[in-house]
Amino acid sequence: MKYADGRRAWALSRAPRYPAANRRAVAEMVRQAGPLQVGADGLARRGVLVRHLVVPGGLADTRAVLAALRQIDPRVPVSLMYQYFPAHRASATRSTAAASGARRRSPPGARSRGSASRRVGCRLPPDFPPAA
Repeated sequence: MKYADGRRAWALSRAPRYPAANRRAVAEMVRQAGPLQVGADGLARRGVLVRHLVVPGGLADTRAVLAALRQIDPRVPVSLMYQYFPAHRASATRSTAAASGARRRSPPGARSRGSASRRVGCRLPPDFPPAA
């Protein structure tokens, strides 16, 4: 799920109807397959897992995406991705990083998955992540 707001979907992807179409599609996938089911070996067996990219400055949209997903089925797990990298500026970013000698592995202000999830109102099960 990318966007919950049609204006943001238009601004970033030129797809103003994406939010409504995506909600219908995810609801249908959940209806057919249910939430993610993981085997004793930790491998996914069946079901839906939703991925969402947290875009810089888009925390309100992330909250709205999670709220929409909660309305569809609160049992569906979410993979929050925060590794946004503006590839169209890769050469400028690489030059700046090389000049400073910096080697950043995560974005500024990045926190663990657990704390990032709590900030947007998600609760992780006590046994997360599953043991390998």
